Amino acid sequence: MGVVFPYVELASLATEVGCKEGKLPFRYLGFPIGANMSIKENWKPLYEKFDKKLSSWKQKTLSKGGRLSLCKAVLGSLGVYILSLFKAPKGVVKDLEKRRRTFFWGSNNGAQKVSWVAWDKVVNSKENGGLGIGSIRAQNLALLTKWWWRLLGLCARHPNSQQRFHSEGDALWKKVIVALHGPTGTLGDVRRGSSRAGTWANIANLQKDLNLYNLHLDSLIQRPFNSGVNVNFWQDTWVDSGPLAQKFPRLAALDVNVNCSFAERTIRSENGVTFRGVWRRLIRNERERSEIETGWPEDDVEQVRICNWRARIDGLPTKENMLKRNLPTDDDMCVLCSEARESCDHVLVACQKAIEVRNKLNEWRELLPGSCSTLENLYDGLINGATFALERSLKEITYQAYVWAMWNGRNEALFNNKTFNSIGTALSIQSFVKWWCKVRRRDVSSLD
Repeated sequence: MGVVFPYVELASLATEVGCKEGKLPFRYLGFPIGANMSIKENWKPLYEKFDKKLSSWKQKTLSKGGRLSLCKAVLGSLGVYILSLFKAPKGVVKDLEKRRRTFFWGSNNGAQKVSWVAWDKVVNSKENGGLGIGSIRAQNLALLTKWWWRLLGLCARHPNSQQRFHSEGDALWKKVIVALHGPTGTLGDVRRGSSRAGTWANIANLQKDLNLYNLHLDSLIQRPFNSGVNVNFWQDTWVDSGPLAQKFPRLAALDVNVNCSFAERTIRSENGVTFRGVWRRLIRNERERSEIETGWPEDDVEQVRICNWRARIDGLPTKENMLKRNLPTDDDMCVLCSEARESCDHVLVACQKAIEVRNKLNEWRELLPGSCSTLENLYDGLINGATFALERSLKEITYQAYVWAMWNGRNEALFNNKTFNSIGTALSIQSFVKWWCKVRRRDVSSLD
């Protein structure tokens, strides 16, 4: 068989070798290869497999439970091979589901019995009130989606290019796809994929089918990044919301290297991960500024919450807690004041530096109680003084920002030998609270 090869020459060569010339389509594992699978007629081998199985089963001797088991275990797996390669036409799916439905409900003299429950409900998962049979349509889409994962998921960029490869290595099928369609196989590129025909075009345009179920592959396929060296910061999906280039298009366009790695744009420390932008020019218009103000701090918000949760259960690595766990530390004195043993309550509340920060904050707006000895007393005094829901919410976020800023300042003093700045810490808390009000569309005019 030849590809783009004159048939006359092919027949002549076959005669010399002593074999028959082949042509497309041909059968492999019982299914046609090279045929137009959007035509219903080319799915006859799958119909035959279903009919052969169904004819060998004695419906009248099977209970409903037995039929259910056969629907799941046998009829549900007959089409796995062909459904993992080709997108089944709607008519084919309808015919196959009809065969399963007729078998499950039974028949009398060739006539289907009454279906007492809609088949769409029967195939639903048990959690959604069905029997967990699963629909052939969903199975087809799931099997085709795996090609996206194999090409783009768990990727590692090639050291000499921006191409991304799955952990399988340089498989032959992948080399062919990359050579024909580029590093990403035009996956999700509807404009380019729609101009192409064939098996891969259906796979590349799969997102259009999944949109009907509100599923987005970019947000489902994530790359484990370990150190982050092999993950594209802007283009790869390493957060739940999808590629950052889609969420922050202006910032991605301003980056000096849109193909930079995660490791190149972040700084890891004891406090977590901090973004480090490298721009082609200064941030200058409202749209660019809003992407930074409303986007990046969301990661900080989660870190603030986690820090507060750890402080509430005394789970921060203070010197007192390190000694309790027999971990090495130079001494047990507070890093900020060196006057008392460093515990969560002391470094965050009772320390003189903490009191200075609260006093400075209260000059801006009376939010945090000045004299307290424990975190519990500080929080109770804060919330009990709140009359309205908005005031309570404002004091809650101020408290959380305060705990985060104090712990952050403590770590900077301990690990980077920076002098703790009470005024700077209070200003950072004030800035965070204003940002929080702005993002949630609260009235910030009274906070100035």
